[in-house]
Amino acid sequence: MLLMKLDETQLTVDFHMLAWDDWDECTINEGIDFHRITNESILQLFDEIRKHNHVIKILDADKVKVVKHIKLQQDVYGHQVPAEIVYFRDFKEDYKMNPQEPANEEERREKERNVHLKREYPDDILDKGILAAVKTRHPEADMTNSLLVTNTEYRKWASIKKRFKHEEAEIRILPDLGGLPMELLARLGSLEALRFRLDIYFQPAFINHLYDNEGYDLRLPLNGWVDTLNRYSEVLKTLHRVSDLV
Repeated sequence: MLLMKLDETQLTVDFHMLAWDDWDECTINEGIDFHRITNESILQLFDEIRKHNHVIKILDADKVKVVKHIKLQQDVYGHQVPAEIVYFRDFKEDYKMNPQEPANEEERREKERNVHLKREYPDDILDKGILAAVKTRHPEADMTNSLLVTNTEYRKWASIKKRFKHEEAEIRILPDLGGLPMELLARLGSLEALRFRLDIYFQPAFINHLYDNEGYDLRLPLNGWVDTLNRYSEVLKTLHRVSDLV
């Protein structure tokens, strides 16, 4: 926030860097120290802005991510409390944006509003599997997408735990053993499953344990299970949580 003083008779402008906000963390300069706007002081102003990292910069290519949001609703005493599962995916040769033209007026408005259509974002077996697992407990769950491209977006996600209540959920990808005779199950012995954790964020922060011990199961056909497990394990390497970014 800049405090500016205009002298209309002398046609001069003085400025003071009063405060700056970094995603709900506001810092205020207590002393008032005006500077006359000149060629030199403009450079000083830009330096001050840069000092607080408020210049928008594009991240290095390896830090640019697709952000996946799974929106949930939880009933609390008759009120719906919205929440989001958030995770990040790396761009890869087989996981990248797919630019498309709007097919109708509704999509044209969507693209004007959001820059990208939902179907332009990459989506693979891991994204579909996570959403399918979440839907076993939250049938209303829906996935949306965004991009992590700039330093300001990076700071937003880095500070999210200061602004929202945080819980974790475990995703379990398991073979479907339903209907198999006991003799066959006994011969199978133990089968490996894939387990990993994701972050859930919600408000209001004063509600505790709303999503404690959340877990979602995705059961897939036993036939070809080892290949299925290997495919999921490979793409899981491209998934990141907020804690991985900071």
